[in-house]
Amino acid sequence: MAKAIYDVQVPNIGEVERALGDMRDKAPRAMKNAVNQTATRAKNMMIRQARLRYAVNSAGRRHLNALKVRNRATTQNPTAEIFISSRRNDLGDFQSNPSVPHMGRDWVLSPEFHTSRVLKKSPMEALTGGHTALGQASKGFLVKFDSGHVGMVQRLIGRPAANPKSTRWRSKNGVVEKLYTMSSPSASAMHSTVWREEVEPDSEIILQERLQHEVSKILTQAGRKTK
Repeated sequence: MAKAIYDVQVPNIGEVERALGDMRDKAPRAMKNAVNQTATRAKNMMIRQARLRYAVNSAGRRHLNALKVRNRATTQNPTAEIFISSRRNDLGDFQSNPSVPHMGRDWVLSPEFHTSRVLKKSPMEALTGGHTALGQASKGFLVKFDSGHVGMVQRLIGRPAANPKSTRWRSKNGVVEKLYTMSSPSASAMHSTVWREEVEPDSEIILQERLQHEVSKILTQAGRKTK
């Protein structure tokens, strides 16, 4: 299970206190509000940018949407966390053609090669098989597991499955071969890339804008009370 945490926090508390002057005791409230607003916007930006960058299907989008704001900022601790805990993705969570498994007798409906891609800017690539870290593997194909999950897998040529099903395809030697799930970036890895390259710089700007807004609001309210 992969995890990732992204912090949103005020870089210089003293600047906020100086900006408030005699109202510096209101600084914790200003920072709390600004940080929580920034964290929410940053979370939404991360999900949006990840969906623009990665060619995820409906299952992949559900994993990306698991990103949450947790441990929101308080007046005692002006830091918020954006958090995700996700299982390793497989290629079945990304665009593929065909997009549904052809199992049992439906295998005749499958093309010679399935195609897939991880990045939207990349072309669809044929999953032709070949050598992997675990040995020689078949071409890739979609399969629906008993859990209901649809994954992109390969057969490891010549390696028997630990718990073979009688309904599974057998090689010419009568072997039910072990399935190997084709891996791809996890949701936490995708969000980490988007945070580092796109969202973190923007979130720093948003935080400064929200701090200025909160400081101005406090000073304006104080001015009204003195009139």
